[in-house]
Amino acid sequence: MKKLVLTAFFAAITIGISHANTATEVPTNSYENFIQNQRVIELNEVPQIVQDAFKADGYTEESIVEIHEITTGEAQIEYKFILEVEDQQAEVTYNAKGEKQ
Repeated sequence: MKKLVLTAFFAAITIGISHANTATEVPTNSYENFIQNQRVIELNEVPQIVQDAFKADGYTEESIVEIHEITTGEAQIEYKFILEVEDQQAEVTYNAKGEKQ
């Protein structure tokens, strides 16, 4: 009887451990996917509606350090402007409709 209880106990632990290992695995390529869905672009590649929103918010072309076009997991495109404002870097992001995020 004692052997049967110990065997059942060890079987339960083994099953629990194997399920715990599979449940806690994190995809290692999520960061890689993010990087692959992002590219540096020029201002002339940004849709006009986004450029207009950027300028309407008071930003200037001269303040742009870099622009990133990002395709999100929902297949939406966002435009992240890396700016230098008063000797400090800032970011501002717009969706493809020109709405600030």
